[in-house]
Amino acid sequence: MASLFPLDAQLHLPAQGYSHRLQKRVALKVVKEAFGGVANDLDAETGVRMGKRQIEEIVYAAAQDFDAFYAQPCSDKVRQQAHAKPIQVLTFDGKGVVMRPEALREGTRQKAEASAQRPLRGCARQEKAHRKRMATVAGISHIARHMRSPHMVARQFAPLRLVSRKENPAPQPVAKKLWASLEKPMKAVIEAGFAEGLRRDPAHQAEWVALVDGDPTQIDSIEKAAKASGVSVVIILDIIHVLEYLWKAAKALFDPEDPKEAQWVADKIESLLQGRVNAIVRSVRRSATLKG
Repeated sequence: MASLFPLDAQLHLPAQGYSHRLQKRVALKVVKEAFGGVANDLDAETGVRMGKRQIEEIVYAAAQDFDAFYAQPCSDKVRQQAHAKPIQVLTFDGKGVVMRPEALREGTRQKAEASAQRPLRGCARQEKAHRKRMATVAGISHIARHMRSPHMVARQFAPLRLVSRKENPAPQPVAKKLWASLEKPMKAVIEAGFAEGLRRDPAHQAEWVALVDGDPTQIDSIEKAAKASGVSVVIILDIIHVLEYLWKAAKALFDPEDPKEAQWVADKIESLLQGRVNAIVRSVRRSATLKG
């Protein structure tokens, strides 16, 4: 027969045989290391011996509230913080995570199996490609305006750091929330980000900004989600990713240790921020042709 334990309910005792504090400790540790290592750490730190299966069950139970937590209405405090700032920032990014073969998406798993069947030649190492599954990471926050010129931004990067961030401190974001998913496709995570944005700014009073790393599929999903949500979004490419490409070009165009290399990158990033994209592309192509 089913039994009721009113005192257990009144004391809010956990369903598993371990305290809430210990379960929280398990969940935090599992993010950083394997189940076996977590069991050894808990034994050494607390004297509690816990099997790997019990740890897996605790983590599984902790994860079941994830979607419900993010779907709940915003608190009054978050709404007040959001309304106090003129810009609502959405950020999206991808992160590859090494998976067990059976947990890979079907296409990736087939490629991994095909590469594993190829015989290794000489001293070649085992193929490391096709081991990852892409997670989509999303974030939302609110921030005040921060006026800067292209020259100020370009001179904040090493090795030509002529403008100190302390002299012109950036405003800090408020009401920040981050989440990610390996299981859900990128499109679903982006749509969830826009749903959170609408909960915070239902009247579209803020200026919506989406920060991206340049992935065309990601940008396409953002534009579709914005259209479906009825909001206008300014899409901004993360300048750090652009800098990586400019430095790659500089390494190809200049000799090692050439002092002009850093100045070239600084000049190009400043021109880029001024909107001279086509001129930069033509310049780089022309230089590459001349240098063969």
